[in-house]
Amino acid sequence: MRQKHLLLLALLPLSLFAQKKEEGFDIHFKPTKDIPRYYVVTEQKNGKWHREAWYIPEKSFAMEGWFLDENCRVGDSSVTWFFPNKKLKSSGSYKKGRKEGIWLEYHNNGMMSDSGYYENGHQLGVGLGWSKEGYMVDSTVFDGLGNGVLVHWYEKGPVYFVGYKVNDTTSARKWTYYHRNGQKMAIVEYNNGIRTSVNCFSETGQPLENCEEKESFFGGDEYAWRKFLEKNLDAGVPVRNRAPVGKYTVVVQFIVDRQGHLSDITPLTNFGFGMEGEVIRLLKKSPPWSPAIQFGKIVDSYKKQPVTFVVASR
Repeated sequence: MRQKHLLLLALLPLSLFAQKKEEGFDIHFKPTKDIPRYYVVTEQKNGKWHREAWYIPEKSFAMEGWFLDENCRVGDSSVTWFFPNKKLKSSGSYKKGRKEGIWLEYHNNGMMSDSGYYENGHQLGVGLGWSKEGYMVDSTVFDGLGNGVLVHWYEKGPVYFVGYKVNDTTSARKWTYYHRNGQKMAIVEYNNGIRTSVNCFSETGQPLENCEEKESFFGGDEYAWRKFLEKNLDAGVPVRNRAPVGKYTVVVQFIVDRQGHLSDITPLTNFGFGMEGEVIRLLKKSPPWSPAIQFGKIVDSYKKQPVTFVVASR
């Protein structure tokens, strides 16, 4: 009898502490009770927490990584992400929640987008960034303590801006922006991440009184987009395509050019049942938006627009 008790005690830790969670996550990679974007499995293994995730509609692998905590917020060892098209998105390692070693990031066409080396969570040395077409557009030099210089170029063009950061992400000192012709566009002074002064200039070097900055937006007021949706969105598309009951938040990315026209409309979700296609149709039908303004100048800008479909019954 005593031998049986000893055997039960030896097996007890395995049965008590082996844990596994299966959850649905939303587009922001958070647990959700609505129709999920991801299927996520979190399991305790070898004293750590191992997480794997899959894109549900595409039935493709999304990520895999090791963490110190059950909520998988403190990385420890490798963490790898993939795009829905199965191409590598990012890869690197953590040590007790801090980036360690080489980190690489990629565009969804497979081209590398960013590279850097980290020690104790801080970038050290030179980091480089590239556009989707393979042109170098970013260069950074950090000291391993969170302080560094950033240079960004127009694609296939001259320098766009030069700036300085502290604490890894906080803008500091003087940032200088340039027009494509090489003339200064703006000089911005920062103190601990807070702008203290902004001076803007025309493409001929003349000072500008207007340094306005504004994101692109639809229509003339906050209700304009809702009115446009109510008038033009076919909310019955997922019902007719027999989507399961639930709430689906479709997200589509696009460019608003300087004339307010939309281009490069790309869905970031893939719930299917015609929903992404309906939002793309809607955006193609959209009248011109109000373009973004930077340093008093109208510029092209990226925009992400969520649209929610609700399937209450069929």
